[in-house]
Amino acid sequence: MYFKIKSEAQEALKKAVDQFDCDFDDEIKLEFPPNPELGDLASTVSFQLAKHLRKAPNLIAPEVVEKIELPEIFAKVEATGPYVNFFINHDIFAKQLLDSVDEDYGTLPKVDEKIILEHTSANPNGPLHIGHIRNSVLGDSLRRLLTKAGREVDTQYYVNDMGRQ
Repeated sequence: MYFKIKSEAQEALKKAVDQFDCDFDDEIKLEFPPNPELGDLASTVSFQLAKHLRKAPNLIAPEVVEKIELPEIFAKVEATGPYVNFFINHDIFAKQLLDSVDEDYGTLPKVDEKIILEHTSANPNGPLHIGHIRNSVLGDSLRRLLTKAGREVDTQYYVNDMGRQ
């Protein structure tokens, strides 16, 4: 998702830069601003354009912002000094993120391998304590992770484990 957002910002900047009367073919760089109040992505394209346009970067940034056709994923774009700052539209971002993730997200293909997972097996001749619950939770979580990773898992829970099974 990050690469898609970065690509859209770079494309919008490229189209804006192409409207200037200069020979600019440098890679447009984006970075994370040091402060979240300055946006989600920041570009230093005005520094790159300064040598081509022979103007100060802080004068170029507002001109770049005026020429940007804002992609839907962004709520706004602002010039702050010499930087061009993009602010993500969080509603659109959340919708696109949820649309890109389906129920099988993170599932790996099935592997022809069976895993037998034994966990908990509390000894009924001793007292039960919080550690037995912890082991049950960890064991079941491990089973779910292995299943999601495409493994066939057989879970064993021995009752009355006195060491003679």
